[in-house]
Amino acid sequence: MKTPNDTSPIYIPKELSILLGIPLAILIEISKSAQTRYRPFPLKKEDGGERIIDNPNPELKAPQKKINQLILNQFIIPPQILGGVKGCSIKDYAEIHLNQPQVVCLDIKNCFPSVSYNSVFDVYRNQLGYSKSVSSILTKLTTLKGHIPQGAPTSTSLLNIIISPMANEIAKICEENELKVSFWVDDITISGVDARNYIQTIVPIIHKNGFALKSKKTNISYGHEKQTTLNLDINRKVKINSKKYNKYISELYDPNVNMESLKGKIEHLKYINKNQAKRFIKFAKKRLADRLVEL
Repeated sequence: MKTPNDTSPIYIPKELSILLGIPLAILIEISKSAQTRYRPFPLKKEDGGERIIDNPNPELKAPQKKINQLILNQFIIPPQILGGVKGCSIKDYAEIHLNQPQVVCLDIKNCFPSVSYNSVFDVYRNQLGYSKSVSSILTKLTTLKGHIPQGAPTSTSLLNIIISPMANEIAKICEENELKVSFWVDDITISGVDARNYIQTIVPIIHKNGFALKSKKTNISYGHEKQTTLNLDINRKVKINSKKYNKYISELYDPNVNMESLKGKIEHLKYINKNQAKRFIKFAKKRLADRLVEL
């Protein structure tokens, strides 16, 4: 009988059913109807635009969570990949690049839509060694319209597995040239002396692996100016950048400020930079004196 700690190949759908703890008939029915089991919604981005979150319904999300936990999380991911990895945070990602003479930030264009059905099938079929029938069921459960969906529990893990060869190749170049590199979903940050000189070496590797870059979002910064990655300043200490911090401040002037959301922002600030959090809390208490008890 298949158990959660058994990482050997799965050859028949019944074994997959046992591993996931879902009756085979139900698992197959969900896989066949997976394309209709998404409830997309728009999510505002920092730049004011919108990102569509595909949002699987509960019946599909349940097996996706189990696939992520019991199958995809068994992969060994390169240490340079931190996004979506248990125990890793954006602060960890940013701290790698503190006090660097040059910081280069690259942004992968249409990251999730670039990961195709065939690439996902290859993970299950060739990297895990599962049978075609099992791989087909798993791929149907974890793709939407021929690519990985934004917002599914399995998508970041699949992306991390698929970009691992690319990450290893880029990491090797960086190590040979005393550069630092880290990956966070569709963001890549490289830092060190003359980091900018290696962009033309690294970009072809990204293209070779089926991805493109947002050229307008490629950013090069130097030690004498403000250096930022993932909305975090990284010159000397990691802290929320001024644009995002000021946005938090502006929300305090809203008479209908959401206190639960505010508490979440405060906890985030405390984790990233305690001194920054203290300043924010002090100002928040002045603005919200009548609701002080809620903070």
